[in-house]
Amino acid sequence: MINVRSDSLIGPYAKTMYKNIKYTNRGIAIAQGDPVFFFAAIYDSNKNLGVDSYTIVTTSSKGSQMEKLHDRIPVILQQDEIDVWLGKGWNSEIENIIEDRSRIDLQYHKVAPLVNKVGTDGPELIQEVKEKIPSDFFKRKAKERKDDSSKKIKKDTEVINLAECTDLTNDEDKEEVIDLTI
Repeated sequence: MINVRSDSLIGPYAKTMYKNIKYTNRGIAIAQGDPVFFFAAIYDSNKNLGVDSYTIVTTSSKGSQMEKLHDRIPVILQQDEIDVWLGKGWNSEIENIIEDRSRIDLQYHKVAPLVNKVGTDGPELIQEVKEKIPSDFFKRKAKERKDDSSKKIKKDTEVINLAECTDLTNDEDKEEVIDLTI
C-alpha cells in the first residue's frame, strides 16, 4: 500500500484492517527538504513473511494551498504534534491532526519533467523552471490527442488500431475512439 487515506482511519468509512494498528503502530516518515518534513505514518510487521512496512497517511487538500494541484496531501506533522501522534491510544486530538491541514504553509513551484523519470537523482530535480506556459498549451494538447487517435498499441502479440475499435457492448456497429492519455 502506498498511502492510507485519513477516512480509512476515522469516520464511517474507517477500514477494519487499520483498527488495531492505528492505536499502537503510528510512526513518522521523515523527508529531506528545507525544512525537513515529518509525515504521519502507520506501520506493521508480518513475522511469517519477514516483512516490515509503513504507509504515509494522506488527507483531503480542501482548504489548503495545495488544493488546486491535487485532491490529497500527506499529513505533515508540526513539531508540537509529533508527541501527540506518537503517543498511545487514539483520541480526538489525533483526529484533529489528521483532518486540519489547511494551516500548513507549503510553497511550490514548477520543476522539469525529468523529475518523473525513475532512477534520476540530483539537485536539478528541485530547481524551479521559469518558462512560461503558452496560453493555448492545453488546447494544443487536446488537439494533439484528437489527431493522434490512430496510434497503435501492442497487447500480447496482437496489434490493435485504436481508431478501428468497435463498441461491443452496443448492438449498433459504431466506431469508438479511445483516448489513452497517460
